[in-house]
Amino acid sequence: MKLDIRHDPGEGRFIATIGGEEAYLLYTEAGARTLDFTHTYVPEALRHQKIGEAIVRHALAHAAANGFEVLPTCPFVKWVLGRDRG
Repeated sequence: MKLDIRHDPGEGRFIATIGGEEAYLLYTEAGARTLDFTHTYVPEALRHQKIGEAIVRHALAHAAANGFEVLPTCPFVKWVLGRDRG
């Protein structure tokens, strides 16, 4: 599935809209060059389709491309990072 993931810096989130429902990753700024990824949400009907993982990977790529460090406060973000390490 090809997702259109957009960044909404005013709301501090990365969003994908699928069939009228929103899946998202929330973040806050935790310093001048640090983003704290705090919460990932995927509606029940859309779970188990790797949508959350795609949003997290998009947000991580955005952070890296823009010189931000990431605090993975969200357990799901920690899980995705753990998969990458190992």
